[in-house]
Amino acid sequence: MAVPVLTWEAFVLDDLGMAQDVGETWRTARVGVTDPGTPFAAVLTGEPTVYKGLNPVRWGVPGAACSSAMTGSTPAASARRG
Repeated sequence: MAVPVLTWEAFVLDDLGMAQDVGETWRTARVGVTDPGTPFAAVLTGEPTVYKGLNPVRWGVPGAACSSAMTGSTPAASARRG
């Protein structure tokens, strides 16, 4: 049975088979919405600000069977892979 999963811990996404690669982008406040029609986008569009200041954002490159609603919007000052 398929069960939706929402996690803030990007470094478990590859363990769950939900991501091919994981990492963390530093010094960002915005994300890019790639599919505003999905419930994951939560009615956000464009490049909304998700933090009041610059913060790290954890991410995962989705596997082929996964849905994706957002992506990094601007080049990162630095990034690290998990």
